[in-house]
Amino acid sequence: MKDRQEEGLVALSTLLGKDLNSEEVLRERDNILESILEEREHFVPVIDVILCRDKTQNLRRMVLGCGTMAMQQLSGVNGLGYYMPTLLTDIGLTGVSSRAFTAGYNTMYLISAFCCLLIIDRAGRRPMLFAGSIGMTIAYLLAAFSILGFQQHPEHKNSLQKLTISSFFIYYFCYGMTYAKLPWCILSEIPAISHRTAAAGAATATNWIGSFIVTQFTPPGVKNLNIWGFYLLFACFCISFLPISYFFYPETMNRTLEDIDEIFFESKSIFVFRNKNLTQRKRPQAYIDRENQRIENMRAARMEERKLSVEYVDHPVEHKA
Repeated sequence: MKDRQEEGLVALSTLLGKDLNSEEVLRERDNILESILEEREHFVPVIDVILCRDKTQNLRRMVLGCGTMAMQQLSGVNGLGYYMPTLLTDIGLTGVSSRAFTAGYNTMYLISAFCCLLIIDRAGRRPMLFAGSIGMTIAYLLAAFSILGFQQHPEHKNSLQKLTISSFFIYYFCYGMTYAKLPWCILSEIPAISHRTAAAGAATATNWIGSFIVTQFTPPGVKNLNIWGFYLLFACFCISFLPISYFFYPETMNRTLEDIDEIFFESKSIFVFRNKNLTQRKRPQAYIDRENQRIENMRAARMEERKLSVEYVDHPVEHKA
């Protein structure tokens, strides 16, 4: 973007582990440069971005990034994290036991987050969003109904306590595998190059505002809805993520950043579920063909520049006094 092409070529060479003049490095350079030229060609003022008049759909891309952050916080992870020892004592556990299980949940979170690293580039973004939504919903439903059963049938205290404790292990596993990491991954992939910083700032602000809201309404929520009703509310939030991610979020696995631009150049509808190119995990052939075309366009433009340069040297322009 700064026209420091020689330094960019060195960076690409290092990244790809290839020589500067290798075909892989030169193809990647030409693909990136052509994509930047296209973006500059369609650049519009901020007011047009806000009014959705730009062909690159930067506002839509920003909203998608903010949306994943909002879903991450509305999954209730910070409400659970900050108040878990207190919530566990409400179902009859001692202070020591509640803190021990809280430590166990955080350990499960660590393990699942590591597992996420192993599968995130194999499973696909959309399937993981779906699975996380369903898994967290099941965990919250188990917690809600086991606590309700505990309150109504105290004679089954031990078995219902175990079910409640197990449900939180399920929650932290599902959350750590999916919504803990996916929003940050999607945020890094969806925004256009020219608006990447603004999109990252807006999404991060959404994350922290969401965290503030959830942690603030957790104590009054538990007090007014009862603890089982509060978990039922979060179950509703989590299951709502399923249609949102199905209808609105394109698959970004196995896509280059230039492919992502292509998605929003071509997809004028906010709904993506009907377009196989936008939902399949395998990189679509149409995007591969478009990449080859971009490379050919850039090389043709470079050849034309060389031709004009040679013509100028052979036949310099005569300057009139």
